Amino acid sequence: MYSHPVSVADGVGPAGTGPTPSTNESIRPQVASEGYRLLVMRRRPLKEIPVDQAVLETAFLSCRQQLVDGVPKLRPDGTPITIVECLSRMADRPPEVIAVKVGGVVPKLDDYARVRFTDLRAVPWTMGARSGVSFRAESVAAVGVSK
Repeated sequence: MYSHPVSVADGVGPAGTGPTPSTNESIRPQVASEGYRLLVMRRRPLKEIPVDQAVLETAFLSCRQQLVDGVPKLRPDGTPITIVECLSRMADRPPEVIAVKVGGVVPKLDDYARVRFTDLRAVPWTMGARSGVSFRAESVAAVGVSK
């Protein structure tokens, strides 16, 4: 499970003399090897993080349907999932290719057309020793004129 240690409580002492956990289930005591009790607060994982597109320049590269064993993958509402690959750049950073999963049909877009996503979200994931961020959006549309 993806979780972050947020803070260590102040005033810890030898086991049994420090602060005790409250009724909040997200705080669990941990005993260090020296016998000191540490209270580490763990937050539940963030499921989805909204992405501010005002700081991004995004250009369309390609799109394809997401397939699982040769069959198009569908959202719970029955619409197909399309993977839109874009070249995305923030100020003062090199551009990156990102893949955004979009529900439904993607309109025809010109190569390198500037695009904007509706409800773009970053989703952190962990699988064994690997971790990363995937992107999801409700829809995509061209912005302005392609160069």
